[in-house]
Amino acid sequence: MKEKIARLAEGEFERDFPEPLTDPDIIEKDGVEGSDITGSFRIYTDSDLPLDGMVCSSNPYVKSEQSDFSGKEAVIDFTAHTGGFYHGQTLDGAFSIICDGFSRKIPYTFTVIEKFPRYDGRDIKNLADLYELEKTDRREAVSVFSSEEFKKLLIRHFPDSWLSYRALTGTMGYTPLALENFLCENGLKEPVRLHVFPAELNYYAVNEDIRESFRVTRNTDGYVSLCFSVPEDSFVSLENTEGTDSDFYGGTLEVPFFIRYDRIHQGLNTTKLTIRGNGILIEKDITVSTYGKGEPVYVKDRERKNTIVNGLKGYLDFRLRKTDTMAFLKSATDACEYFLNQNPADVQALLYRTMAQIVAGQKQKALTTISLLKEMIADKKSFEWAFLLYLCTLMDSDESYIDTITREIEGIQKELDDPRVFWFLLFLRKEYTDDPLKRLSDIRKWINRGCHSPVLYAEALDVMNAYPEYIGQIDSFSLSILRFGQRNGVLSHEIVKYVAKSIGELKTFNPGVFDFAGKLYDRYDDDELLSAIDSYLLRNRCVGEQYKIWYKRGIELDLNLTGIYETYMSCIDDSDTDLLPRMLLLYFSYDVNEISDEKREYLYANVIMYKDRIPDIYETYKSQTERFAIEKLQGNVIDDFLSIIYRDLYQRKFFDDDLLSKLKGLKNSRKVFCLSQKSGRLSIYTPKIRTPYVTELKDHAAVIDIPEENFFTVLTNQNGTFAEKELFYTEKLLPELSEIEDNKTHEGKALITEDTEEAFADSVISSNDYDSVDISYLPAKISLSNRRPEVVTYYLRKLIEEDRTGQAFSLIKDVYGFLVPENVLLHLATKMCENSEEDEFLTGLSIWLLDHYLSNEITLKYLCANYRGPLKELVSVFKYAKARGCEVTDLAGRILEQMMYEEGDCDIADDIFMSYVPLHSDDKTLIRAYLTYFSDRYVLGKEKSRNEDFFTNIRNLYVTDHDINQSVKTALLKHYAFSSPLKPAEFSTAEEILRDNILDGRYFSFYKKMDIHLVREFGLYERVFIEVHFKPGKQLVLTLNPGSDKERFMDMDEAYDGIYISSLILFHGDSVPYEVKDQDGNRVDNGNASNQDYPDGCVKSRFGLINEISEEEKNSDSAIEESIREYIRLDVSSEDLFSMV
Repeated sequence: MKEKIARLAEGEFERDFPEPLTDPDIIEKDGVEGSDITGSFRIYTDSDLPLDGMVCSSNPYVKSEQSDFSGKEAVIDFTAHTGGFYHGQTLDGAFSIICDGFSRKIPYTFTVIEKFPRYDGRDIKNLADLYELEKTDRREAVSVFSSEEFKKLLIRHFPDSWLSYRALTGTMGYTPLALENFLCENGLKEPVRLHVFPAELNYYAVNEDIRESFRVTRNTDGYVSLCFSVPEDSFVSLENTEGTDSDFYGGTLEVPFFIRYDRIHQGLNTTKLTIRGNGILIEKDITVSTYGKGEPVYVKDRERKNTIVNGLKGYLDFRLRKTDTMAFLKSATDACEYFLNQNPADVQALLYRTMAQIVAGQKQKALTTISLLKEMIADKKSFEWAFLLYLCTLMDSDESYIDTITREIEGIQKELDDPRVFWFLLFLRKEYTDDPLKRLSDIRKWINRGCHSPVLYAEALDVMNAYPEYIGQIDSFSLSILRFGQRNGVLSHEIVKYVAKSIGELKTFNPGVFDFAGKLYDRYDDDELLSAIDSYLLRNRCVGEQYKIWYKRGIELDLNLTGIYETYMSCIDDSDTDLLPRMLLLYFSYDVNEISDEKREYLYANVIMYKDRIPDIYETYKSQTERFAIEKLQGNVIDDFLSIIYRDLYQRKFFDDDLLSKLKGLKNSRKVFCLSQKSGRLSIYTPKIRTPYVTELKDHAAVIDIPEENFFTVLTNQNGTFAEKELFYTEKLLPELSEIEDNKTHEGKALITEDTEEAFADSVISSNDYDSVDISYLPAKISLSNRRPEVVTYYLRKLIEEDRTGQAFSLIKDVYGFLVPENVLLHLATKMCENSEEDEFLTGLSIWLLDHYLSNEITLKYLCANYRGPLKELVSVFKYAKARGCEVTDLAGRILEQMMYEEGDCDIADDIFMSYVPLHSDDKTLIRAYLTYFSDRYVLGKEKSRNEDFFTNIRNLYVTDHDINQSVKTALLKHYAFSSPLKPAEFSTAEEILRDNILDGRYFSFYKKMDIHLVREFGLYERVFIEVHFKPGKQLVLTLNPGSDKERFMDMDEAYDGIYISSLILFHGDSVPYEVKDQDGNRVDNGNASNQDYPDGCVKSRFGLINEISEEEKNSDSAIEESIREYIRLDVSSEDLFSMV
């Protein structure tokens, strides 16, 4: 461009420009949401000359990747930044191609179409399409299900399904299980129901490893993911620990497992099979028996053990005085006979039978057996020998003999340290018979050593029953003995009294003591013991469901124990709906300050629920219930029990307007029930709120505060995730207030908060006017890509109006922002222009606003400094900027350069030039180029006229520098030809230039219009000029009298680029037909050339005068004389001129 300007300044013109052609001529292209539209177009020329130029776009969202190009062909890549646009939006505009000598536009239209989820080349446009894909390729269906495109599909076309999608993916993730539940929830398929067969997994007569199986059936096709497990040490080994729907054959999945024979014992063996998945938890017992079904189980060892147990039980019952001697002897004899039948030489059986014979008075038989045993027992230091010695003491009551035998048994005990031998000594040592405390103390030692023989327990209990005071502090030993006595029902009443006294002295809580005391009370129903138990529990602050019954019993017995009422209230479970004890209700009717607010709720609700049964108590509670309700209502608190209280007061019309307004704020509180699951985490999704309402399900229920009737509930616990609507049902806690309308607006406006879900917020914005929506929170980061146009417009406008222009400008680059009111966009552009460096989008936005007649000093100043574009827009910037007093000098220079480069023009070119010259008078090149460029246009007739200042500038330049180019001189001369009258200086300049042209043989038809004195001076009267404008550099031939015998050919002179001249001398009134052809013989022009007289007052030509003289011969001599004088004068002038030439 600079080179061309320099050449123009020297008067060098490029007349042959390569014409730019484009492919295509119009760009129309579609693109899907989420992706910019890209493409390219070709600029080429058929000329032999190369192109050189620039490309710019009229729309700031459309950008060419190359701003300059050169060569005979160039491919220009472009990008329409539509990735964040909403489907259906279009971008219109044009690429401007500015070349040397040409400018061209390529109109474009870019349209954004909706992007659907795709799979295998086809769009997923509805939920049925997703279901069909899920049936054939679940993995791909999950991929589609999790895509952003699918989310947009739901929001735009299936908004009723968006809530369930959010809830399911929010709790289950983007998983096959979430997809399965989604399809079921939206009615596309039935939920999968699973059942396990057979009902009982029992196997009999197992004597080797066997392979078995169980079956899982389903009612329909669908996603299944199951886990199977057994305990680590189980005798069952699972062949597979997982099962999916692909493992089903038809509607059945068979799961094989192995029973390991080496891991089972004789008889019955049981292990647990757990099946978990798909929101189910199934536990089944697998039972394996080594015996056949119905076969009697005979175990020799078990029979032996049972015999021993029965014999021992017979002894204990006898020793605890629960049976008589005969019963004991029978059980002992039966046991001994059993073992002797198995082995007649069984020493222990013989010993026990001998003891039974002695007790039965069969001493002779006993002596016989004793004699036999003395022979059979060889080891005189064994337990059997000690047993035999003990039996001998039963046969002989002589003290000295007994002492001797006792010493021998004590010797054996020193060797053996056997508790069985110690048992013999309990009956032989005098210290044990004389000192029961010593007896009990030594038994304690053996039991504390780990010998928990019921025989020793019985002996210890015998002492305690007789001497309760020997029990001492209730510790693990005494508690074990007492529980033994309690189980056998042989504790004395004195012990009950002692236990009641001892519990009162215990300082720490012992669960074993409490359990024993409770069972003792259940057996003996002793009031003193109950008081001790309650005191014991209160002293140790025992609170819980297991203690409630004891406090209740104490209250009903009217025990005067401090804290019993409060502690009882703390033990009550919220699910207990029984009427509270009357004594408790009376007690709390005076003072409830010692119980928590939660228990007060329960108390008041209990009174209200049973007010018909206890009207007197209900009346006494009214005032404190009212005060409590007001306090809770002020804090917007509600639950099951408070709802009962509020409803009672509401029905009594207790609330004033302020309190009623508070109550109305709780009208959306409701209770959620899930009968199939007792506990877990509830996640409740609503259309309006972005995050789920999360609470805990307890005892199958939870209280929530959800204003919408439409919400989706998901429960998660150890059994899985549950989302079927049929599993949950709700009821309002304050149904009486259901008819009251919600206040959904904020000062009459739809309110959007930080917690509002995006899709819901978008629907609110889209369905309301801008001023009808109030948003309380604008996040620091907002994504507007592919959102509804109304939403994009709303947020951009809001950000701009809140002067968050940086954020708004960053966003508007990625979304279609031209729907924002133009005055708001102007505010944005103004703020950014104040603080921004050169930014291509900002420049485009500012010029777009200017095109819509919106600008100010700041945006115009920014455009003056940064805008590069088509000439028309540059001139527009200049007009508005100058009108607002902005500095436009540099812009004027750019406009002048581009205008001359592309061979363009504008109606205020001279104004632009004059804005540039004052501060750049030293830029001779641009000034000369400008004067040359428009002089050329004027000479060539592309412009009919120029303003006077233009030619004044030329003349001034001519005066200061005669060495100006011919174009400028010719333009100035042409201007003078049509200016009348000329000033002396102008006449002198015209005379000088005209003389130089004639001397150079350069003629133009406008010479005939010059000042009459110049016409006469240079002998132009008789000349007729045939002037043709044609392509520069061609050879044109003038034919006079074409087609006649007077035909004459003349080459036409190219007086100026594209101006061809031939000069003829014709007499007045003569005319000559002519024709002009180019070098190829093509006619260029034709007509008649004639020389007519000048109008009156103008000097006539010599040939005109000759013609007049011929006519005047017929008239007066004076007329002839005057014409002859004029002719002679003209002839002399001509001779002088031509002699000079």
